[in-house]
Amino acid sequence: MKCSIWLVPPSAISASTELEINKIAEKYGGPFFRPHITIAGGIHLDKEENAALLCQTLEAKLKTKFPNGIECTFKDLLKSEHLSEGSSKLLWNQALVAIAKRTPSLIDLTRETYNILAKEPPKDLFAPSL
Repeated sequence: MKCSIWLVPPSAISASTELEINKIAEKYGGPFFRPHITIAGGIHLDKEENAALLCQTLEAKLKTKFPNGIECTFKDLLKSEHLSEGSSKLLWNQALVAIAKRTPSLIDLTRETYNILAKEPPKDLFAPSL
């Protein structure tokens, strides 16, 4: 099983953002997905129980490290140049982009997550780049 670690916004922001994502997906034939920033991806786990254990470990350690949450703000919302009425060349992650600012707490969160996973972080912590 392969999984990713996501940073998701608070419920109220997530719900309203997801509605907008779904409207765009419906209009242009794209996928529906929860708003998120991928903190770490490509994590291989043998069993579903290991995923639950990993979640518990991450939650406990990250709550201690970041008791006040993570600062996460966004620059302007960008529409891809590939996004046009009736376009059939949309890629799932290129239809709508909100660029997050690389805040110190977001960078620390990513590094700490890789540390907990005992994985070497990639050269560029964020791919696609924030």
